[in-house]
Amino acid sequence: MSDENRFEKTPEQIAQVKRLAMPIAVAGLVLGAAGLIMLLRGWVDTTRPPDLLGANLCFFAMMMGVGILAWAKGTPGAKPALLLSLVAVIFGVVGAFGYYKRGFDWRIQMEQRELNNVAAVAKAAMEMATRNGVFPKDIAAMRAAGLLSPEVLHSPYGSNEVSQYAKDLKQGKITQTQFDGWYRTHSDYEYFGKDLGNAQASTAPAGTNPRVLNPWIVIAAARNPVKRMKLAIAFVDGIPIFIDLEKAQGILKLSNDARKKAGLPEMRPPSAVERATSQERSGLK
Repeated sequence: MSDENRFEKTPEQIAQVKRLAMPIAVAGLVLGAAGLIMLLRGWVDTTRPPDLLGANLCFFAMMMGVGILAWAKGTPGAKPALLLSLVAVIFGVVGAFGYYKRGFDWRIQMEQRELNNVAAVAKAAMEMATRNGVFPKDIAAMRAAGLLSPEVLHSPYGSNEVSQYAKDLKQGKITQTQFDGWYRTHSDYEYFGKDLGNAQASTAPAGTNPRVLNPWIVIAAARNPVKRMKLAIAFVDGIPIFIDLEKAQGILKLSNDARKKAGLPEMRPPSAVERATSQERSGLK
């Protein structure tokens, strides 16, 4: 048998292609169209990530289309099925690109909101210090002053505490009223400025700007690291950044050196540093 004849389809194979190629191509086309619609409808924000089901449908459509294109190629009368399969592949490719593009945009929005939240804590503290001449003692004081809302104090990434309370609520261990009361007072962010008040009280009368502090002083941080490594912190001037574990020790040293020069005690490491270190060690085991 020659090489050319080796790959020729038998009459039975041709009949099978004609019988199955079109239904599979139509199914792939429908899946691709449905997935594309699911991905492109609505919008993506910190509460609505890209539609994973839509992405999976587009992937299945692409695989089905590729399969038919390879299987039915060269079969007499299979051209309509090949054309539909090609469209299904196109839908799948567009859907995959749309999913990853929207996923990238979603991650950017999540990170920006995390930075905005931790910066809000720092700015609220500075505003109270400007008003009263002394930094607030805790986040509750800033919340009571109307400077921080419950939404700002909850990370877009969630937390173990929120998950546990939501689980307890679902299991009936706590009531909705209890959950709502806890949610209003819980914070996914830590505040490190309570001891700054003593340094400001004698030099900043009420209603005046407090003495300028070294901008390297860390005043707020997220309690939970993002993906084990990214830690959101904010400096006393309200500027937020993400740092990783490699940079954390250096930043904390700069902050504590600035505190020492201002006659302030050292700050303890943020919980996020401890959690990220623990998670990293667990990942290496």
